[in-house]
Amino acid sequence: MLQSVHLAALVPSLRPSERLRYRTTTETPRRPARTTRDIEQRARKIPTMFWPSWTVRLTPPEGIYARSLAPVLAALLLIPDSRTSLDQAAGLAGDVIDGIEISRLLQELDDLPQWPDIITALDRLADHLDAADVPIDYGRRQLLDYTGLLPHDRWLTICRRTGTPPGTGRRERIARSQLFRRLSGLPAESVPDDLGGLDSAEFRATSLRFAALQTPELTHALQQEALNFLASHHIHDEPVTWQPPTALRTADEAEALPAVLRKALTGSFARQRLSRFLAARSYPTLTEAARDLGIRQSALVTQINRLEEDLGQPLFERAERGRAMKLTRFGKRVAAAAQTITAEEMPRR
Repeated sequence: MLQSVHLAALVPSLRPSERLRYRTTTETPRRPARTTRDIEQRARKIPTMFWPSWTVRLTPPEGIYARSLAPVLAALLLIPDSRTSLDQAAGLAGDVIDGIEISRLLQELDDLPQWPDIITALDRLADHLDAADVPIDYGRRQLLDYTGLLPHDRWLTICRRTGTPPGTGRRERIARSQLFRRLSGLPAESVPDDLGGLDSAEFRATSLRFAALQTPELTHALQQEALNFLASHHIHDEPVTWQPPTALRTADEAEALPAVLRKALTGSFARQRLSRFLAARSYPTLTEAARDLGIRQSALVTQINRLEEDLGQPLFERAERGRAMKLTRFGKRVAAAAQTITAEEMPRR
């Protein structure tokens, strides 16, 4: 306790990296306790190009590009509760930046009002990764040989099956580089490519347009190609990508929630799903509920299905043959518990 008080008093004089290292936004700041092996294991769970949803969440609204921030966030995630230097963190996080670049960006972040919130988020995320069984080993992924990823004949076959124009070469290179980034966690421009120029602004802009215009059929085919690539390297037990939930709570906060709701209050839009469930429960059908809520019926059904999947039991007996929809016994328990939580207590998007 005395150590925590002492560190809390030193916060104004600490460097940005030290505030993260000593977890100064927590109630009990402390000196690092994680071993080198602990941090190496944490590093294997983190993609060099940080998870997109977390990058968006932690990118300040002005001044710093998400693309520049992603590898810095990956390295910073190795700092909480560790003695790892910034240079060491950069090396463990894929070695695409160095400690000087991290330090420079840290100084920019330290000047922003969002910095304490970023520290808190990274601190919670580090705890989550240390405790979680993450399904992807990025240390192994980065060592794979990617020279055989999406060969030309496979690209032509995928285009023929999905009705996608194959293009004159650039489209194929974009698809290959994006598959590489998803699989390895490394920057897309690091993919083996004889022609070069993947780090140009023009190529990146074209890549963004390609991603935005992908058809569901092409997306599915490329996903299957990624799984086939992993299988060819004897990796059968990993998904193509994974990311931690964007709504992380401390153990104390989780314990404070009604037990029946804890599994429902995770991930993006958790608050919205629960509030729409409460709003829909008094209607005879989900169609009528959706109409009065001003949303598509399919969107409401999807959110109710997600809640039921998270909680493991049905919430409604659906309307059929003139019989109105009604809550199941479990649905009544969930509704009663949800009504005890104020809007401020429920996790936001």
